[in-house]
Amino acid sequence: MSSRLRSRLTYANVMSTVAVFFAVGGGTAVALTGSNTVFSDDIKDGEVKNPDIAVKSIGGGKLVDNAIGPPKVVPNSLDAGRLAPNAVGGSELSGDAVSGPKVASDSMKGEDVDESSLGEAGVKTTPTYEVNATGSIAAGQTTKTVTAVCDVGDRTQSGGHINLSDGAEVEDDALGDERDWRVQINGPSGNSVTTRLRCYDFPPLR
Repeated sequence: MSSRLRSRLTYANVMSTVAVFFAVGGGTAVALTGSNTVFSDDIKDGEVKNPDIAVKSIGGGKLVDNAIGPPKVVPNSLDAGRLAPNAVGGSELSGDAVSGPKVASDSMKGEDVDESSLGEAGVKTTPTYEVNATGSIAAGQTTKTVTAVCDVGDRTQSGGHINLSDGAEVEDDALGDERDWRVQINGPSGNSVTTRLRCYDFPPLR
C-alpha cells in the first residue's frame, strides 16, 4: 500500500494539501520566487526582534531624526570624534559638569566671569606701597624735575605731587615709564615739591 501511495504523490498533490492546511488554520501560504523577495508588507508588525537583525546592519541613514535618546546611548560610548562641531551648548551640560581641569588655559576673559560669583576668597589683590621723593630748584636754576621710582620689577599704580612751594608752578606731572612718576616745577631757586608715587608690589621673578 505504501508503494501505491508514493506512486500517487506529486508536487501538485503536496502543494494542494499545504494550501488546505493554511486555509483551515487561517494562515496564508506565499510562494517566494527567489532571493530578496521578502518586503515590509510581508512581515507582521512587531515581529522583527533584536536577534533577527545582523550586527552592524543598521547605519545612521536608516534612523529617523531624534530616534536615539539618552537611554539608548551606552554610558561613556561617545567621544569628541563622534560629536559635530558646536553640537554641545550650555543647555546640553548638567550643572557643575565643567570643572577647572576641563577649561583651556587663558580661555576665560572678564566678560565670561559672573562678578557676583567672586567672593573675597576668590579675588586676589596685588599689594601696593608708596614712594615719596622731594626736590628743590637749585641756586641759579629756574626749573626742577623730581622723580619717584618703584622697586625693580614693580609697576606704577598712580602718582602725583604734594607740598608744592607757594612760589613754584607745576610744568609737568605725569608717568615717566612703567615704574616712575615725574613732576617738573618752574620758579625761583629754593622752591620745592614732593612727588608721590604708589606702586604695585609684584612678587620677585624667579
